[in-house]
Amino acid sequence: PFFIALISVLLIVAFVHNRYGNWKRHNPLVSVITFVAWYFSFIIITILPLDVASHDSMISGSIKSKNANSEFTCRSIKIGDNSTFYCRCLYEKGFNSCNNATIETCIKPWMYVPPDILHGMWLAVYWSSQLLTWVILPFMVSFCYSGEFTIRGKLKAALYTNAIYYGSFLLIFIPLVIYVLARLGFDNAGEKLKVIGITASNTWGLFLLVLLLGYGLVEVPRSIWHSSRRGYKLSVIQFQIAKMTTDKEEAQEELDTVINDIAGAASMIRHYSPLYENMKTILNKCPDELRQKLESQRANLENKGNSNTLPDIPTMKSLVKLHARLIAAEQKVNRATALLQNHYNRGFELEDIIQNESNPTRQFTSSFDNTYQGRCRAFRLTCEWYWKVKIRPWVLKLIAVILVITTIAVIWSECTFFTLHPTLSIFAILVDVAQKTYSFFDIELICLLTIGFMCLCAYYTVFRIRLFNYHYIAPHHLTNETSLLFSGTLFCRLTPPLCLNFLGLIHLDSALTGDSDPNLPETQFTAIMGHLKVLSFLASGFYIYYPITVVIFCLATYLKLGTRVLHFLGFQQFFQDDTLSTEFLNEGKQLLRMERRKREQKINRDKQGLNFTSTNSNGSSRNGNNGIKSNWQINSPKNDSKANYHSTKFTSAKYKNSDGGLDRVELLNAVEYDPEADIQGQQRWPSLATSSTSSFGKGGSVPRGLFDDV
Repeated sequence: PFFIALISVLLIVAFVHNRYGNWKRHNPLVSVITFVAWYFSFIIITILPLDVASHDSMISGSIKSKNANSEFTCRSIKIGDNSTFYCRCLYEKGFNSCNNATIETCIKPWMYVPPDILHGMWLAVYWSSQLLTWVILPFMVSFCYSGEFTIRGKLKAALYTNAIYYGSFLLIFIPLVIYVLARLGFDNAGEKLKVIGITASNTWGLFLLVLLLGYGLVEVPRSIWHSSRRGYKLSVIQFQIAKMTTDKEEAQEELDTVINDIAGAASMIRHYSPLYENMKTILNKCPDELRQKLESQRANLENKGNSNTLPDIPTMKSLVKLHARLIAAEQKVNRATALLQNHYNRGFELEDIIQNESNPTRQFTSSFDNTYQGRCRAFRLTCEWYWKVKIRPWVLKLIAVILVITTIAVIWSECTFFTLHPTLSIFAILVDVAQKTYSFFDIELICLLTIGFMCLCAYYTVFRIRLFNYHYIAPHHLTNETSLLFSGTLFCRLTPPLCLNFLGLIHLDSALTGDSDPNLPETQFTAIMGHLKVLSFLASGFYIYYPITVVIFCLATYLKLGTRVLHFLGFQQFFQDDTLSTEFLNEGKQLLRMERRKREQKINRDKQGLNFTSTNSNGSSRNGNNGIKSNWQINSPKNDSKANYHSTKFTSAKYKNSDGGLDRVELLNAVEYDPEADIQGQQRWPSLATSSTSSFGKGGSVPRGLFDDV
């Protein structure tokens, strides 16, 4: 069962990594390293419960048996003053070894693992995580972020960046080490240096853990509860559509600026220049639809006598910066475009669910998805209707309530785990009750659910962090290499303090609880970590009382203080009672309607097999119910990769014509929304009626301030 659990975690990590990463496009080395980092971080959900339930520590000393003065051994591994629950049970039954115990004596844990294997696994997980988080992953981040053209150049840039980063740390860390060793003495300095390094790493990790855990403990249940509220979720999606459209426009503008700078640099580099091959590498990485535009700009600049926007002649350093800017700008555009389409799909799904609430046939009707075909189509559509309309909201609410109760238990235990008499930590009480009856399966289950929930809350926050373009984890294979590596760094940094904090919650670490009971069970993890008592002010102060601050972070998250601060600083955030959020919400509604109409038109054209040709007329209109004849202009993708949108006249009960003599070309100049017709629901999806053709420009993106007059 233990190896099945390891394989299950492996498959889960592979699924999550494949959802956010891209094995086909990313560097194989980057994908493998991030996968290993994620796996070592998630595997503690399986290893730590087994360590608590099954095994013993490797502390020197001996326990005197009730029947004989002999050392108690478990599978030939000497244990000392402490033993975990299974071996402790055998000791109390009078056995001196796990090998000669019978099944009736003590029920062996369901996923029992020999201590030597578990000890080796902890060694591999812990020291590999430390090597990854402090050496390999930061170096790989700098390597991938560099704009150098050769591997040697990238290595030099990564070494230089990390030398500055770690040099600043050493300036603080070395005097601290000298001070500590001077106070404690230089005897056995190597072991003390090891403990100081572990303590420093765990201190920084615990600081991050409490911060991330405070956000996740509140936001995970709240996000699941909001997912059950379809109307609220649709409003959030509409707001995100408007916001993502703005982000896409800004990313496209940034990419256009980079393309112009590249064209200026390319106009000054000739075939005989030593920088020609580097310039060629940059040009090959430009998007295909912009390469022709870049070539024309380059030719124009050459004809004008090498006049360009660059102040100086291009150098290797300037080309490296251009290369890095191009990679970052192209990633932002691709990510914004793909995320916008995902928001559209999610918005259509929520609209379909809301519309199907009043469906008398109780068969789910989707606007664009016709997956189910064949004999069982009606049955599948009925099951889908009951699941999406009736069952799923209540399931999500039930899960949210359970998670809220678990959150309260975690917060209470974080504030009281250092109180031993009486025991106030809820998880310590549960483990103690199961331990008295030696119910190892219950111990494993309690530990598995607890550490799993804590990992979910902490790691959920990592996936939600947005540090501009440096760290942005996006689903659907849209996460870049630097963000994947940065997330792996955070995961590995959080793993040891997360285990340490969990052991404190269930009273299995005497350094945290202050318990001096010689029969206190210990774990293999503690045997590797040690008790970190070299720095007593951290072991007996920071590690015990700092987790209480999780209450402050949870309260700040519940009141959305961080979101309000970002909103005050100008970063658009969703608030239902905010004027700016309402404007974004209305804009998102119109964009969602426009995208729906665009897709419906495409489906109709595909079904009817109509062939439309491009025209260059400036004023085109649509044949409608009034009998006006006109041409429908659609830009050919061969001539323009981003086709212009043109307004379409439909007969709609939800919209009526307003002033028709407007001379400005905008989307909604000639339409006025009629809410009464919308309430009647005579037509499912409203369309727009226009009296003149509107175009969104050559780039195909929505102009800023488009809906200011609506």
